[in-house]
Amino acid sequence: MEQPGRGTSADGLSTVLYAATIFLGAFLLFQVQPLIGKYVLPWFGGSAGVWAAALLFFQLFLLLGYLYAHIVATWLSPRVQAFVQIGVLALTLATLPIIPSEALRPEGASNPVGGILLLLALTIGAPYLALSANGPLLQSWFARQHPGRSPYRLYALSNVASLLALFSYPLWFERAFALGGQAWLWSGAYAAFAALCALVAFRQLRTLPSSGALASMPPAGDASGATAAPPPDAPTPWWHMALWVAFPAVASAMLLATTTNLTQDIAPVPLLWVLPLGVYLVTFILTFDSDRWYFRPLYAVLLLVCLGLTTFNVAGTHLGLVQEVTLRLATLYFLGMVCHGELVALRPGYRHLTLFYLAVSAGGAIGGALVALAAPVLFNGYWEFQVGLVVGAAVAAFAISREYLAARVGMLRYTYAFGTAVAVGLTIGIGQVLWGVEQNNNLGVLLETRGFYGALKVNEVGGDDPSFTRLQLVHGQTLHGIQYRAPEQQRWHTSYYGDTSGIGLSLDHHPKREARQPLRVGLIGLGTGTLATYLERGDYARFYEINPQVLDIANEYFTYLGDARAAGADLEVLLGDARVVMERQLEEQQSQQFDVLAVDAFSSDSIPIHLLTREALEIYRQHMAPGGIIAIHISNRFLDLGAVVRAIAADQGFEARFVANDDDGARGINRSEWVLLTDNDAFLQEDAVRSALDEWPPNGRPPVLWTDDYSALLPVLRWF
Repeated sequence: MEQPGRGTSADGLSTVLYAATIFLGAFLLFQVQPLIGKYVLPWFGGSAGVWAAALLFFQLFLLLGYLYAHIVATWLSPRVQAFVQIGVLALTLATLPIIPSEALRPEGASNPVGGILLLLALTIGAPYLALSANGPLLQSWFARQHPGRSPYRLYALSNVASLLALFSYPLWFERAFALGGQAWLWSGAYAAFAALCALVAFRQLRTLPSSGALASMPPAGDASGATAAPPPDAPTPWWHMALWVAFPAVASAMLLATTTNLTQDIAPVPLLWVLPLGVYLVTFILTFDSDRWYFRPLYAVLLLVCLGLTTFNVAGTHLGLVQEVTLRLATLYFLGMVCHGELVALRPGYRHLTLFYLAVSAGGAIGGALVALAAPVLFNGYWEFQVGLVVGAAVAAFAISREYLAARVGMLRYTYAFGTAVAVGLTIGIGQVLWGVEQNNNLGVLLETRGFYGALKVNEVGGDDPSFTRLQLVHGQTLHGIQYRAPEQQRWHTSYYGDTSGIGLSLDHHPKREARQPLRVGLIGLGTGTLATYLERGDYARFYEINPQVLDIANEYFTYLGDARAAGADLEVLLGDARVVMERQLEEQQSQQFDVLAVDAFSSDSIPIHLLTREALEIYRQHMAPGGIIAIHISNRFLDLGAVVRAIAADQGFEARFVANDDDGARGINRSEWVLLTDNDAFLQEDAVRSALDEWPPNGRPPVLWTDDYSALLPVLRWF
């Protein structure tokens, strides 16, 4: 039998085999996250909440995987461990490929968190569980077989693989392969991983003792410079175990809060998922690789600086896309370094290796649950990011206080005592500033509520002047409609829907309207119901709205829908994702034969991508009457959606026509950009329409065709 840990060529081969298996497993573990997320998004409305629910699933199943690894490594003999792992891998192969079943597509518009978790569990649950257990289980085998070497560097290696998986997805895999091809490619790579892991397990059957625990091994002394763990039998105080959970919980909660903060106002797409997650993983890689990467005083001070700058940004200091994203990611990075640096400082001996990883994953799951499940219930708005800033300052204060307790020299102790006091003061100050901002934002607020699809606020502004008093609906940070209080102003075409907007022109100057004939109108996205102001007696209108809370607000606080019905319009609001509902209508032979269809389903400042694909436009076409007009709202601070609409229009044989209207503060009209798709020459030759058509902006991106299988974000981002 081979003798482990002797520096033989077999020992070197064993190390390479361990490293390769752990690397591939971690790569697949994180590559599947954005991949399966792209399947899930269009089925559940394309909102930022979908990714938050998916992240919660990943953290929960990571916890289950670590629990499985801990039970197997603690309760079973090494030989039995190998056989169990081989059996589990064989069973998971039966679940491939990882393509969701159409039977899991949701039917209604209720809170879909349960449906998302069920879909992910049935589609990738088994292989994800096996991949999650792979790292800690193989590290425990490695520690037993190589008692003179630290397994913690293998953990850092797994995080490198995870980071590579995350960034290679939007930069290459997403752009090089269709979604179905990605799923089959991943499934094939998983089969290769299973074979590699089985090879490691079979090898252990020859090299592992039939019994024996880590406690019998000499302590590790890794000469590579990796993080050195305490001796295997080193005692672990209860408060260390509590902090094993607390530090990852804080970092995980801030990860989800930062991701939601970014995706809510840009787009819930893989690129903006992987940036925060990538930064988060970098902190794991550095802190677990070597003690020298984390210098407590420096990182604590830099964390406080970033927290202060981010607080001012949240309080109203507006930045460009690159600057704002950079500041958010820097804050997450320094908080992650402090949390994970302190975590590694409390790492146990190898005897408690799997328990340590189990506690870390439990903390991650708790942090994820706080943001994905608890925050929407406890908070009316997106406050978890602000809470994270305050908690982050408290973590920095804790870190500096530990330096104070460890200092032996008098001057250093005084310095760190002063630093701790400053950090505590900043914690209180950040909390006061953010609380003041929230109180100021609540002036005139009549309603503030939050659900899976976002945070909604109704407030009254301009109360000093009756002619300018109005109600407005805000989703996240984006205005979604206003209505003046004065009776003579309540039917004004306000916000993005003025007379000279693309949709206004379509509804006012369609040839049927000019001939005083009723219109059949479809409207994807309800908002306050402002577009109902264009409806007249005999018109047929169907709004498609995914968020039941929006419908409740439109009925309770705004009169647009009721006024249109009173005027004689046949108006109905259909709850559910527009594509799902419209597809179901086609299956039931209920083409709506719309004369005008408005696509205006914004989620904060982003539009759900699945409503701007080639397949989506084909569905819209099947619902259009001859000579119909499809009007797509493309106003966006960060994305050049015109490049996407031009591409899908050309693919379907349309000429995309661009219309931009200016602000008119006196009538509550905001600048908006619309694209009109139609072959109705009579409409296009109307004087009002012809004069309103604009040239495409010269600095626009080249056309980019999005499909259900391909929707890369990088080509349409506005960086500055």
